[in-house]
Amino acid sequence: MSSSDHQKHPATLLILIGVIAAALGGAFYMMRRADARTQISNTDDIKKAIPVEVFVVRSRDVPRIIEARGFLEGVEELSLYSEVDGRIVTRAVDDGANVRAGDLLLEVDDTFYALAVELAKGELSRSIGLLGEARAGLKQAEAEVDVARVRRANAADELERGERMRASGASPPVEYNRFKSTFDAAEAELQAAGASKARVASQLATAEATIQIAQTSLGDAVARLERCTIRSPISGRVNRFFIEPGELAMASAPLVELVRLDQMKILVELSGSDIGFVKQLARAEVTVDSARGQVFVGVLDHVAPKMDPVSRKFQVEFLVNNSEQSLLSGMYGQVRLHCGEMKDVMTIPREAVFKHFGADHCHVVVEEDGRTVARVRKLEVEPIRGRLDELRILSGLVEGERPLLSRRREISDGTLIEVGRVQNATSAVDELGDDLP
Repeated sequence: MSSSDHQKHPATLLILIGVIAAALGGAFYMMRRADARTQISNTDDIKKAIPVEVFVVRSRDVPRIIEARGFLEGVEELSLYSEVDGRIVTRAVDDGANVRAGDLLLEVDDTFYALAVELAKGELSRSIGLLGEARAGLKQAEAEVDVARVRRANAADELERGERMRASGASPPVEYNRFKSTFDAAEAELQAAGASKARVASQLATAEATIQIAQTSLGDAVARLERCTIRSPISGRVNRFFIEPGELAMASAPLVELVRLDQMKILVELSGSDIGFVKQLARAEVTVDSARGQVFVGVLDHVAPKMDPVSRKFQVEFLVNNSEQSLLSGMYGQVRLHCGEMKDVMTIPREAVFKHFGADHCHVVVEEDGRTVARVRKLEVEPIRGRLDELRILSGLVEGERPLLSRRREISDGTLIEVGRVQNATSAVDELGDDLP
């Protein structure tokens, strides 16, 4: 090795030592910087924790509410038809008028029907006269029969005496023949009187039948005359008239439509899965869009024993008191049926649930390494009838866990959070810690 080589090695060694020292210094500096950044990051995380409101999952009894909709109708709605043909001469009330049972509505021209009554009365009087004559004739015929019967009895006695005298030879045959002729004449007279009585009795029966026919005809004529006056069969309100004075009323055409409004009925349809809960009905509430905020009490009136073949549902009818007549026929109403309770049900507010890849999820409060973070949790839930703001928890949460309610869009999986308010299962809002599990 030459002297020049010995001179180069110490310089190389010094350079190498300098590089190593610089690398170690740089590493130490970077470690200090990293520690400083970690401390700053932790401080920033505490400042960035998002305040949230949470819900405590509890098991409780939830009222079972079944809702259905239907149209309101008057408890009685009917259209009146004319039972006679004729021209309308009077309309006593206007459309929309309140009427009581028996009030006059319309009158049909009764000229022809009144004449028919007078003719029927005359025919009845003539029949009554014929009946009197027949009864008198029957009495006379009965008297004639009685006289003929006495004469025949006397002639029979004489004939018997003549037979005894002829047998004893005390009387000539000519005397017997006289007795026989007298008896035959009395017999013929009795038969003629009997025939006359039968003829008069037949006339009497005809007269009695004629009277019955005349009485029926008179009754029909009077009924037709009375039908010319059309009165309200119920107390209610006139919806509308279909005919005006001067127009011809026909038996097949409606005249007026009446509605009873003091009590209404609403018909709804329930599915086969709901109809069984009607047995547990505690109360029924009826609301209509035109009377917002007003709740009417429904009284169960009828449950159809057979499912409708078209809708595949059961029809249920409720009655509603409408003494103030604020409800009108045809209004669209909703019925809320309170049918017992669902036992030991866990629920979650609908606002806490969101869709993620087509499935239901929520954010749940979790403690990790001393930090409070939100974690995404997959759920299985189902709607609760009559409670639009809640869902029933089938799986994914257990009692005591705390899903997030507020500021969900600003939170993702692992986001630092700060629990500010806690809402329990009865919707009461408590301060932090008051209702924590």
